[in-house]
Amino acid sequence: MSKSEFLVIHTKNENDGQTITLRNNHNKIYTTTISIPNRNWVELKKGNIISMEIKDSIEMNPTLLNSKNIKIISKKYLKENIISSISTTKTSYNLGEVIELEMDTKNFGEEKFTFLPWKTPIENSFTGEFMDIIYDSKKIEYSGIMVKRMPPTKNDYITLKPNESISGKINLLDGYKFNKKGIYSIQFNGVNDKLPASNLILIEIK
Repeated sequence: MSKSEFLVIHTKNENDGQTITLRNNHNKIYTTTISIPNRNWVELKKGNIISMEIKDSIEMNPTLLNSKNIKIISKKYLKENIISSISTTKTSYNLGEVIELEMDTKNFGEEKFTFLPWKTPIENSFTGEFMDIIYDSKKIEYSGIMVKRMPPTKNDYITLKPNESISGKINLLDGYKFNKKGIYSIQFNGVNDKLPASNLILIEIK
């Protein structure tokens, strides 16, 4: 049994409790169910930092944690209020098949957040290297275009209000070669000055 700390990023009321969506320090997303029958009930709200013991886990998307001894460390998360989450429409693809990846960036803070979307999936295209793709323990080199730009103007920036989000989609084949069968790990690497790295996902090429 292990003990870990998480940020609560979403809560959903159920018949006898809540389903909680969590993010750990490595930006990986999890869920856990809290209820009196599960003997782990505590009233949680979005933005809480919690610690909890993990009895076991079930491999789903996202991973479901069987938790106990949940404790609230802080009722407000003050440091990293911006979450970038990536996902694909499927978990397995054929060689050469389009791999559409979506990234959603949300402001969970209480203040406006302004950032430059350059070199992120929010642009809906590759303009440089911003993904970490790992195959067979080796990083795949970026093979997409590199866009040279003039210094940004205020119109190039995006501002998210509290609880506001924005998303973008890219075809991973436009930036990387998935020319071997097997399992690939994929993550937005946070090369952008303000956006954090995303969760890590796995896909299979058949």
